Amino acid sequence: MKRTGGFFIGFVFLLLTCQAIYATDIVVLERRILPASIRVGDPAELRVRLITPADADFQVPAPLPSTQWVDLSSVRIIDRDNETEVVVGFTAFRTGVISLPDIDFGSVSLSTGQVRVESVLPEGGVAPVFPVRGPLFAPGSQVLLLVLIVLVTVAPFAAYRGVVFASRRVRAIVLAWQDNRPYRRIMRVMRTMHTRFDALEARDFYISLTDEARLYLTGRLGVDVVAATATELPLVIRGRIEDEDRAKQLESIFKQADLVKFAGASSDKDKRFRHLIVFAEIVASIEQKPPHKVAHRSQRVLRRGFIPLTGSDVEETGAQ
Repeated sequence: MKRTGGFFIGFVFLLLTCQAIYATDIVVLERRILPASIRVGDPAELRVRLITPADADFQVPAPLPSTQWVDLSSVRIIDRDNETEVVVGFTAFRTGVISLPDIDFGSVSLSTGQVRVESVLPEGGVAPVFPVRGPLFAPGSQVLLLVLIVLVTVAPFAAYRGVVFASRRVRAIVLAWQDNRPYRRIMRVMRTMHTRFDALEARDFYISLTDEARLYLTGRLGVDVVAATATELPLVIRGRIEDEDRAKQLESIFKQADLVKFAGASSDKDKRFRHLIVFAEIVASIEQKPPHKVAHRSQRVLRRGFIPLTGSDVEETGAQ
């Protein structure tokens, strides 16, 4: 019985001795900390170069060990011929000298040792006190705010200028429309006379032409032509029509109209047509428009050849 107990105690002692010899069979060649200065919360690395027994089998533990103030993030084993490099990634969360957790690789246990962790604060441990800052603006909000300020500032002025410009334009259009009313009326009357030309007797033709001509000249020239006779007409319109030849032609038409209306003189269709065309050209001269844009309608409506009123026609009309 005593021999059996002695044998058991000896076996246990031999086993412990062999384990101790095996554990001390690791030779640490180099131990480095990267970066050299570690700060709280910053990732760092521990690199250890070892010489291990040839039959050593490294098994990275899972999960990785950790302590209250140190968190291991990764462990890598790099074999280099007869050397082994262990790279341990870690993050420390307390300042001062702290111990890294030991790593058990199965057949080999590595003591990682201690590291010094620096504070992010300057020496003295107190950070400078900065003044209170207002809340940060979202990206682009300052530009948006500036645009809104510009719009609020400029919009009333722009709206006012727009209203003024629009009102001036509308007023100008209305005035132009009113100023152009005599021309539109005489052109409408002349189109009607062109359409009914063959149906109008000579007396009716000249009554319509001279009555509308008096209204047109009164509205356009700004003088009272309604009550003026054919003899008084040159005195009334003197200086109002720049082209003197057109003024003489107008006087000739009025004299011919008086002869037909009051003296019963005859007037064939060709002469009445020439008077209608000439009066259209007089209107074009007063309106400062190309004559063909006013007189060409007569030619298209009646489909007659254009026969201009020559000097002899004027003299003949005056003689009658």
